[in-house]
Amino acid sequence: MTDREQLLQEIEQAPDELIAETLNFLRSTKAKQPVSKFDKAAIDTAELQKQIPKTPKERAQRFREWVASLPKTASPLPEEALHRDTMYD
Repeated sequence: MTDREQLLQEIEQAPDELIAETLNFLRSTKAKQPVSKFDKAAIDTAELQKQIPKTPKERAQRFREWVASLPKTASPLPEEALHRDTMYD
């Protein structure tokens, strides 16, 4: 007997409350399953389209948010690289 047949047999004998819980479990598990690469590409493209700023004001705001998220603790260059005498080596 296959797993499917066993499951159907158990469902036929289960009380209604357990069937409702099982259905919810199956739906939530199914929702967590990875989608095919084609479905994923369509979802990713749709999400990217939503994230693209439409106006210059939105683009500027997104840029400011990105700059604000950069680390503020250290300079990307060592201190000696900022001196004029080492710039022309």
